[in-house]
Amino acid sequence: MNVILNSAQIRGFFEGDGGFLIRIDPTKKGFSFRSQAKFGQTTKNDQILKWCRESLDPTIVITSYKETDSSSLVFPFNSIAGEKIVKMYKVNFRVNNTL
Repeated sequence: MNVILNSAQIRGFFEGDGGFLIRIDPTKKGFSFRSQAKFGQTTKNDQILKWCRESLDPTIVITSYKETDSSSLVFPFNSIAGEKIVKMYKVNFRVNNTL
């Protein structure tokens, strides 16, 4: 796909089919915390996730779940895709959060 994802589309994904995650993993000294972003779609619409992947980082793996007929794209914020997301998200950052 030639069209690149833009900041308004990123915001739309987070408001509808995506979210921010904090992954908690046990370690020898307690726990580790990792911030991640997740986009999800029904598997029938995985071309949208493929478009997101190509816009952010073509090496991201799209995971499909047969039980729920859904697919997702998950990546950490300390990655190439995460850095792009943060930059795009700031472009349309809402100043007045009371709307």
